[in-house]
Amino acid sequence: MYFILLSLNIFLILLNLAGLATLVMRWVPHYALAKAIGVLFFCLGLFFIEHFFGLGKMIWLWPITTAVSLFLLYRQKADWKEFYATEIVFVVGFFYALLWRGAFPDIYPSSERVTDLYFITNYLPGATLPPLDYWLPPQPFNFYYAFQHYAAALMARIFGLDGGTAYNLGFCVLMALSISCSWFFISRFCRKPAAKILVLLAFVVGGTGVSPLVHVLFDEQKLGRRVDLWASM
Repeated sequence: MYFILLSLNIFLILLNLAGLATLVMRWVPHYALAKAIGVLFFCLGLFFIEHFFGLGKMIWLWPITTAVSLFLLYRQKADWKEFYATEIVFVVGFFYALLWRGAFPDIYPSSERVTDLYFITNYLPGATLPPLDYWLPPQPFNFYYAFQHYAAALMARIFGLDGGTAYNLGFCVLMALSISCSWFFISRFCRKPAAKILVLLAFVVGGTGVSPLVHVLFDEQKLGRRVDLWASM
């Protein structure tokens, strides 16, 4: 049942992001950039508003935004060439990140991960900003760079997610946005699909390219839990 609910939530998130990108394409002509800019300004706008009054749980919003997204995508059907290519890259990037989160789902091995979850939790009630600091009550949570955590909590408030799920799916959305924007940038210079895919894979794997080989190269039993500290990088 949880897997069915999670799958439905992921579908709704992807659908709403696609609808948001379609809307923003009225001002930004490229789909990948429109999606990233749309997410940024949507979160910034609500971040500004909630400094005056908190909007609380916003689960009532997703049926409205989903209906609007379906309408916008239907109207855009005559010009889906760029949509298909970029959306496929986005979805593949999302599930690539989700695969990593599924392989290394633990949050506790690193203090930074616990801190990230704590930041997201502070924003979940939807109180007027800055919210209550749950680690140091009754102090307000008004320090640190926490806008990404606010955005993850906003996604949780709209789609009815818990903090841990928001942590993991927020990570996936952020990585997918980076990958799809990279695809757009690479496409400006590479014409052949094979060349574009090769450059994108080099970017995604990154660094020394060791990430996909972590399970092969390192023995978790000998290293204990230490491998989890950096394996999902």
